[in-house]
Amino acid sequence: MHYSVLIVDDEAELSEYTARYFNMSGVSAAYVLDQASALKFFEDNTCSLMLLDINLGGDSGFELCQVIRRTQDIPIFFISARSSEDDMLLALTIGGDDYICKPYSLSVLLAKVKAALKRYRASEGKEAAEQNASSGGDDRSGQKDTSVVTLGSVKIDLRRAMVIREERKRPLRPWNSGCCFIC
Repeated sequence: MHYSVLIVDDEAELSEYTARYFNMSGVSAAYVLDQASALKFFEDNTCSLMLLDINLGGDSGFELCQVIRRTQDIPIFFISARSSEDDMLLALTIGGDDYICKPYSLSVLLAKVKAALKRYRASEGKEAAEQNASSGGDDRSGQKDTSVVTLGSVKIDLRRAMVIREERKRPLRPWNSGCCFIC
């Protein structure tokens, strides 16, 4: 499943409340409470933006950011009660796109998220148009889109690294000899 926002924060009540507020405001959101759950989330789901706390129980949001950056190119906003300049600089240096100090206003956070999602989607569309123009793909004139390959009932979206089967979308993962990647 695709969500607009994934919240990774060990404060269960705050995470749940933030996700609920986003969902009520038209931004699909899910939340997890630790690093292991975040990594598991990406096995079956995708998101367009991540809100990431630095302190995740025994784990580090800094470390999780670096792991996510190896496979995902999504905006990552750090949300943390830590307000030192060193933490902010580290977060931005390792791949964070913004740093928001707790406590935060939900309405301001939502506005920042919506603005980033709008820019992200616009840049995705621009990138797709550029790829299509350079590859002779669909330029909205009816030409074939070469970023989606159809094999029987399975579609593979190369640009988004997704497999689509029976309207279910799954992210492509590195090959695991124990299972086929279309399962």
